[in-house]
Formats: sequence, structure tokens, C-alpha cells
Amino acid sequence: MHIGNLFKTRFFLLLFTAFLASFAGCRQESPLPANTGPTVIAAIGDSLTWGALAFGPKADSAGYPVILETLLRQEGYDVVVFNKGIPGEKAYQTHARFERAIADADMALLMIGVNDIIRPESCPEPNNCRTNDHIEAIMRDAAKAGMPLLVSTLTPAQNNCARSWANEPIQAVNARLRTYAEQRNIALADSHQAIIEHGGGALFSDCLHFTDDGYRVLARHWYEAIIEYDLLDASAP
Repeated sequence: MHIGNLFKTRFFLLLFTAFLASFAGCRQESPLPANTGPTVIAAIGDSLTWGALAFGPKADSAGYPVILETLLRQEGYDVVVFNKGIPGEKAYQTHARFERAIADADMALLMIGVNDIIRPESCPEPNNCRTNDHIEAIMRDAAKAGMPLLVSTLTPAQNNCARSWANEPIQAVNARLRTYAEQRNIALADSHQAIIEHGGGALFSDCLHFTDDGYRVLARHWYEAIIEYDLLDASAP
């Protein structure tokens, strides 16, 4: 081959190689497959979420989160409900750990505040636990994080016991909570009303905690609220 033709051939080969490399660099990478794992729900609160019976032992049902997970799975929802209840916790403590509690979750459930009412002296501002302020701040934190959040009213105290005096301040917290949620279109589960309507005093194991039947009532109400607000669609991974 003539040396001039040889150079021309090599030149065109180099141009063609460069074109192929450029074309390959412009190709879009194939998207990674979507996460198809279960929807993770974090149930956050105090001993009423943890599932305490009278005097502290855990109920056989392990509280409403386990029952709720079963209800949702029976209806075909691929979910895992983690119980992140801490006995004795107050709203300011829940607020402080909320970001950690929702890590790796797709949706959160919140029921907190009863301990603020029955033991307010141990809050940072004694006898001024600022319960609603902390719950409202948690709502705002969830919105900023893009976390679907379902908030519950505080459950009542047993009427015929030494803690029955707590029902008046519980109602006051709930009234403000309902107003705040309604004004901001926030999903609210009225667990207080659910307990009253579906067994009342018969559901209690002591002044504040519930029997397995009581936790089943709570779980059913959480389930109905989740479906009503389409929260599983909003939080699907």
C-alpha cells in the first residue's frame, strides 16, 4: 500500500474510533430498578405505643403496632411496622429523637402526651410541658422531611380510677391538636374517640393502659385512618 494511502486509512480509523467513543459517552445509563421492598412504618410514642399493661409488663399482643401490621398485611399491603414506643416518654423527648426515629422509615405514626399530663413536674419547664408545641413542631419537622405522618389524639384515662382527673387536660390538648391538624390539612387519627366508642372502661388494664382488646381497637382505628388518608400510596417506596 502506498504510504499516503496508509496514513489516510489510519486517519479515518482514528476519526471513526473517536466518534464511537463520543457516542458511547452520550448514552444514558440504564436506571437502577426501583426499590420494591415493604413500606416501613415507624410507630412512635410512649408506653401506649410500646404496649404496656397494668404496672408495666407488655401485653401479649405486644401493643397496637404488631396488630396493625397484621391487619395491613391481611389486606395485601406489603408493610413492616416498627414499634418505637418508649415507656414514660414525654412529648419534648419524642421531639428530640424524632429524626432518629424516622430514619429508614417511609411513614410515621405519632401518639404522645399523656405522660406530660400525669407527671408534668419532670418536664424541662416544671409543670409546663408545652405538649402541643412539641407535637406541632414534630408535624412541621415531618413535613420538611417529606415524611407522611399520621398523628393521634391522646387516649383517655379510665374514668373510675385515681387518674380520672387527667381527662380534662387531655381533652384540652386534643382540642388544640384537632384545630391545628384541621387548619393545616394534617392527617389525624382520633384514638381518644375510638376508645370511648368501642368499649370505653372495659378496654383498660389500669388507669391509662389497655388490655389486648384495647390495643386491637387502637390498631383498627390506625388502620382505618391510614386507608382513609391514602397514606400508604403517599409513602410507597
